[in-house]
Amino acid sequence: ARLLEAADLARSQLRRQGDEMRAPGTKARRTRATLLQAAYRSFVSAGYHATSVEDIRTAAGVSLGTFYQYFRDKADVITTLVAEAILDAADLLFPDLSALSTRDGPRTIVENYIRHYAATAAFQAVWEEASHHEESVARFRREVGQVIESTLAEQIAAGQRAGTVRATVDPKEAARALAG
Repeated sequence: ARLLEAADLARSQLRRQGDEMRAPGTKARRTRATLLQAAYRSFVSAGYHATSVEDIRTAAGVSLGTFYQYFRDKADVITTLVAEAILDAADLLFPDLSALSTRDGPRTIVENYIRHYAATAAFQAVWEEASHHEESVARFRREVGQVIESTLAEQIAAGQRAGTVRATVDPKEAARALAG
């Protein structure tokens, strides 16, 4: 819930207008989406460090001022992209984890997680790279990792109580391995 709240806040789509933050209209939502798409493509093709705000705004076809109406810097953009991805994949990444108490539940959850990771591997690499360059991104990545690990550990323990996960598995170590 904490992670989804943080992601939802990043998705709030407020934009700067002078000294105020305002909710966007239709055109502003399209502009923001265009900036995010351009950033995603730029990050995935060139990497985080090699992509500049100028690259993003050029790819989006907007002015530098327009970029700064929506984002403080490229760290803000990558954090927003990650938050959007978390919200878009929430059902897959955070399914009804009570499925761990069923016979095939643990396998299904792990397979879904691995499929999602494989499908988004290029962006996952960018996120990891960004976390080495930007403290705010690293902090967000640690928070995401902690939430995923603690949730997995709780559910692995629940699976053990239900008899669907081996009792010899250390829930914290297994969760750390899966989240890593």
